Amino acid sequence: MSDFNFPGLILEYFGLKKAKIHKEKTYYVCESAAGEKLKIYRTQAAPHEINLAHSIKEHVVSSGFPYVDRFLVGETGKPYVSLGRDTYVAVYYAKGREIHFDVGEDVLRGIEALAHFHKSARGGIIDGVIAPPSLLTTFAKESAELAGYVKQVRRKSALSEFDVLFIKHADYYTEQISKAIDSLNQGQYDHWFSDAAANRHICHGAVKEETMSITAEGECYISDFSSAAVDLQLNDLAAMIRRHANRAGQEAIPAKDLMEAYSRVIKVPPEASKLVHEMLTFPVSFMKLTAQYFSKKRAFTPNAIINRLMTGIGEKENYEAYINKLS
Repeated sequence: MSDFNFPGLILEYFGLKKAKIHKEKTYYVCESAAGEKLKIYRTQAAPHEINLAHSIKEHVVSSGFPYVDRFLVGETGKPYVSLGRDTYVAVYYAKGREIHFDVGEDVLRGIEALAHFHKSARGGIIDGVIAPPSLLTTFAKESAELAGYVKQVRRKSALSEFDVLFIKHADYYTEQISKAIDSLNQGQYDHWFSDAAANRHICHGAVKEETMSITAEGECYISDFSSAAVDLQLNDLAAMIRRHANRAGQEAIPAKDLMEAYSRVIKVPPEASKLVHEMLTFPVSFMKLTAQYFSKKRAFTPNAIINRLMTGIGEKENYEAYINKLS
């Protein structure tokens, strides 16, 4: 079934028969008779994944954080409707504009909202929420993958421009991964990870421009909980700090100040703060680029990925200096 062959049936399921509706590129925007704005779209998520995201959102709302894109529940009590092989959801439209990670004021509002979300996303008994692999497991796996890429390049008889750049700087990034793994072990990462699992801490898992928006009143909404899991919530904080550092460059707010803004809502012990430094040490962007390049299903233009690699390599010393001020 093509997208939205039967918008009338979807509106009827969600009790929106009298709603005003117009189509955007990949979704519909609907305004209910009560003046509420909703986004209706086809999703690739399985029903159990939608139910899980719905349960998490309802938990954080009931715990005091209302700034999420809640699902609208239909006539059968489900937050989705299936038509043929397609599944559709309706969510309350996240108000405002996308957060700008290069703007300090935006980032501070986002950090504060993230902390309030984390505070509300604890202790809930939500069926189906599982913990992902620990960072130590993930880092060790990616370290092995990086070693494999190095061997692959060294076996080549002719190197591409990307290969030359990659092999020249691979030792540096290998060392960064080793530092991150060693420091996480010394910082008792497993203890903090187990504590987060035992106390049901929900981590959003995908904080970025597309999932955070700021209203004219300064409220920050968090949307799209498809990556949410029981995990160490400091992962989200590290992701925000990393994104801000990469976007803002020399104008970035010191990581310590961002940590302090978060700690005004949720106190972060000094020993846990060290974990954030190690999370930031891991070369996320470099590993994503190399995985893209060495993938058999390349979906990029050569010049674009080379330019991204050159940019990241050119900024690595400034980034390292930035995060080291946190330690």
